[in-house]
Parts: sequence; C-alpha cells; structure tokens
Amino acid sequence: MKTIMAIARRELRSAFSSLLAYIFLLIFLLAVVWDFFPQLWQTRVATCHALFQSMPLLLLILIPPLTMRLWAEERRQKTLELLLSYPIQPAHAVLGKFFASFALVLLALLLTLGIPLTVAQFGDLDIGPVVGGYVAAALVGAAYLSIGLFVSSLCNSQILAFLLTLIVCGLLWFIGEDSFLNIADDYLLRWFGEAYREVFTGLGIGARFRSVARGVLDLRDMVYYLGLICFFLFLNVRTLALRKWLS
Repeated sequence: MKTIMAIARRELRSAFSSLLAYIFLLIFLLAVVWDFFPQLWQTRVATCHALFQSMPLLLLILIPPLTMRLWAEERRQKTLELLLSYPIQPAHAVLGKFFASFALVLLALLLTLGIPLTVAQFGDLDIGPVVGGYVAAALVGAAYLSIGLFVSSLCNSQILAFLLTLIVCGLLWFIGEDSFLNIADDYLLRWFGEAYREVFTGLGIGARFRSVARGVLDLRDMVYYLGLICFFLFLNVRTLALRKWLS
C-alpha cells in the first residue's frame, strides 16, 4: 500500500506542478456553474437534477485529457521502462496512477458542493438524489479513468490516447441511450426483438448512471461499475506486466 500511495503522491505533484490539475478543476467548475445556474433561475425549483444530468457528458470530455498523458507520456519520454525496472509490481503502478486521478475527480466534485447548498436556500431539497448523484458521478468518473489509463498504456501519442479514450467511453455511454436504440431498431429489432434493448441498456453507462442518480443504490449498478473499473484496470496491469517481461 505504501508503494501505491507513493506513486499516487508523485502523480499528484506532477499534475499540480504542471498546472494540469488547476486547469482541469477550473474548467470543470466553470462548466458546471455555467450549465446549472441558468436552469435554476429559469425553473426556480429546489432540485439538483440539472447538476447531475450533464455530469457524465462533462466528465466524458474532461477525463480523456487527464488520462492521455499518464502512460503515453511515460512511454514517449522512455521513463516507463525505468519505472518498470524498479522492484514494484505493475498493479502498484496502475493503482497509484488511478488513485491519483480519482482524487482529482473527487476534488472536482467536492468543489461543486456549494451548488446544492445554494439550492437548499430556495426550498426543501431532497437529499437522496443529491447523494445518489454524487455517487453516480464518482462511479462514472472512475470508470472513464480506468478506460483512459488502459488506452494510454497502449499508445505512444497523447493525442491518440485522447481520441481512443473519447471514442471508447463515448460508445459505452451512447450504446444505452434512446437515440442509439432508435437507430438500432431498424437493424436489430426484427432479428432479436425487444430483448436487445435490455442488453444494450444494461451495457450503457448512461442508463446505470441515471438509476444511481435517482438515489436508488441498486446492487446490480454497483456490480456493473465496479466490474467495469476492475476489468480495465486488470487489462492495464496485464499490459504493463507484458512490457516488463519483454524488457
């Protein structure tokens, strides 16, 4: 555990020393405020639904730039081989980078706590959906991070890592949305019936997010997100283990 925390601290120092963390936090907070408060003033209803409605798409845009450098930069600067030559397990390196990135995401979410506190001044705020919304946002952020870490470990180019992460995360979000299912109906409905909709909705990050954000912590949703996170972290570990063995 000490090794994981040491790597996490190293990554956080690197992020804050290069202004990356400040830029990520500032853009995230400004985007949330810009999107939420006009809707609050228009509806004047004491709810944070609008805050979490766009959160997954906002994280989808902001997390790929955060993860694209984590391994791709190490490979470009030839420091990945040096890191793997140390007496540490690949799993320690992966978890250290993951926890450092997740800490940034949690900090970004923490900075938005002023919004529900402000909304509570307009009336009786239902705390259940607020807690559910933050839990759902944290789970989505962790899922995107695990995907971005794995993709970055495959790429030498940060731009390529950014694009591939955006595509993979975007597909996992889009596959369960009504807009995608309506298109898929033309091709799959007559072959598989309505059953395929349940499968695609279950695979989609968005549908699971909305379920948790309602304040209902379903065990199936928790298993889905934790399984997705562990799967991509495992792939990341295996990728680094293979590189360490080949070197």
